[in-house]
Amino acid sequence: MPTPPTIHDMCQGYLSHLNVTSREVGGFFVQELEFARIEEGLGRDTPLADLNEGRISRFFQSEDFLNTRAGRRRDLRALARTRTVLHSALSWAAGMEWLPHSLVEAATR
Repeated sequence: MPTPPTIHDMCQGYLSHLNVTSREVGGFFVQELEFARIEEGLGRDTPLADLNEGRISRFFQSEDFLNTRAGRRRDLRALARTRTVLHSALSWAAGMEWLPHSLVEAATR
């Protein structure tokens, strides 16, 4: 029986998808940094089946999301970028049938 996909599997799978479908190379480094923040905040080994709106909401209110590693407040553009990256990865994972489409909208609230 295969193991259920995790946050890390989603992040790596979406990065691989971008690598194949995107012509923009410079954005991959930024995406990798965003996924490191997402994995840290949501739990790298968390099964996607355990992800819910409450967990995403708590991540968006967490110090990991709101502050830099140095403890300073992140600017609004950086916060929006992380939200967008998570939304895109969740949308990709829903397309892979790894999680329900209804959860994708939780990343935009």
